[in-house]
Amino acid sequence: MKLNPDYAVTPAIKYVSDEYLEDFEKEVLPADEDTQMLLHDDGDIGSGGGSDVGGGDGGSVKQEECELDEDASLISDSHQRGVARVRGYKVNRSIAPTLEHIFKEHGDIAARCKLSSSGKAFFLESVCKLFRQIQTNDIEKLSEVKAVLSDLKTVKIDVAWLEALLEAIRKKKEANKQYCLSLEVKIGIMRAKNSFEIDVRRGRAELAALREQIKEAQKGADAMRLVEKYLDDTCKDLEADPYLVI
Repeated sequence: MKLNPDYAVTPAIKYVSDEYLEDFEKEVLPADEDTQMLLHDDGDIGSGGGSDVGGGDGGSVKQEECELDEDASLISDSHQRGVARVRGYKVNRSIAPTLEHIFKEHGDIAARCKLSSSGKAFFLESVCKLFRQIQTNDIEKLSEVKAVLSDLKTVKIDVAWLEALLEAIRKKKEANKQYCLSLEVKIGIMRAKNSFEIDVRRGRAELAALREQIKEAQKGADAMRLVEKYLDDTCKDLEADPYLVI
């Protein structure tokens, strides 16, 4: 079975039975303390058997047992350094502060989950990763997040508060989308308005120039009218002169 490295669950989990979840827990989830104890006991039995077969070589068997115990202790110490216990759940140390914050704000969100402590811790880590993504707005596809939430609800992890945060993010994104769209329309309107205002100013400037031309033309026409009147009067006077010969 291959799991998503972030959530290790898929939407298909909501269609399975409690028995499947128990098998899933045994096959996939990290072994709890009881299982580790059994593994150590098996090692002791194997060592005992070796002493019977080895006959009188009990010293070398004990030395090998000590070396194995030392190796197991080193591995256990290395493992424990990366693990923290938060209200009874062993989780990755890096997410322990996040889980403690969630418990402080919303209580034990895994209280109704029927899985073992290690099984609950497995899903609690998924909740913490998802919560961190929501806090940093590192959410690209809301549909995928909703699928993860559906899986968590299937195993009785309380994520109602997380759904509320997700809904707030959805509304925020929708509001931002509408705002950006309105802003784009506003920018287009402003550009069109500026273009019209430029045309109006250009038209007014052209109209002012035309009016000036009309004024100058009117002055010329008035001057020519005066000259024409003067010439008319002159012609009349000359026509009355008896010396005029036409």
